[in-house]
Amino acid sequence: MSPDALIGDTHSVPPIAGTPADRPGGPVRRAIHALATAFGVLAALLIVGIMLSTALDVLVRQLTGSSIPGVVEYSEVLLAGLVFLGLAYAQRTGAHIGVDLVTERLPVRTAHVVRAIGLVVVLAVLLWTTYETTVVAIRSFEVGEFRFGLVPVPIWPVRMVIPLGLVALVLELALTTYDEITGARTGAATTRHEHPEADSSVVPGENGPRS
Repeated sequence: MSPDALIGDTHSVPPIAGTPADRPGGPVRRAIHALATAFGVLAALLIVGIMLSTALDVLVRQLTGSSIPGVVEYSEVLLAGLVFLGLAYAQRTGAHIGVDLVTERLPVRTAHVVRAIGLVVVLAVLLWTTYETTVVAIRSFEVGEFRFGLVPVPIWPVRMVIPLGLVALVLELALTTYDEITGARTGAATTRHEHPEADSSVVPGENGPRS
């Protein structure tokens, strides 16, 4: 089976067109996107949990004069975890900040090559970061690391989440790198991002938003 059959060729349809269901994608691409979406949903739920617990803490403080023990400590720890859980979904939807001041002025194939080279460098750095955070997470689990405060909060679960989020991000970046290499090979033009969710209000060939 060819790589295009497993991963799917995003260049066979306009990059900013249709819904996710309309776009081709192999089982590998669908699995990676599903993982990124699951992590994104979990990050959103953690945000809601932090928001509700903080609001409840404020209400209790106003009524009783004392806070709910552990709300601040757990919120700080969970905040670190949800940031890394949301990275892959942000990459999938094109939510990360990108500057195309140079690449948009390059020929299509050259722009794909430049972006692919940049992504390879990013992947190398992230793979090293994933390895290092995994080592730290294992060590934290072995010693049962806690954050000391009014309430002792275990840190090792969040340290485990960090490399998991980075792995999901690496997989999404690998897909993007594959798309750029495919674009360099086929000469397919793209607009801003490979993923239509990045800017669904823009139509190929138009400069302004949809009416």
